[in-house]
Amino acid sequence: MGAGDTLDHEETRRKEVGELFERVSTFSDWLLEMYGRLQTMEMDRFRQEAEIRSIRLAVTPGEWCCGVAPTH
Repeated sequence: MGAGDTLDHEETRRKEVGELFERVSTFSDWLLEMYGRLQTMEMDRFRQEAEIRSIRLAVTPGEWCCGVAPTH
């Protein structure tokens, strides 16, 4: 193996490593975006559950709710 072959091999490896790094970086960006979306969805769900709890607390047993008369 001559000096030229070694340089070609090293250049090929650098390109392969660069491409791999780019793929990992792109995948990492995608994962961070998905994580952000999941956090947003979780916060939306938490907010909705809090609204439901506050509605339940606001309606006492003697009140009408949603057009339905109390049963007790």
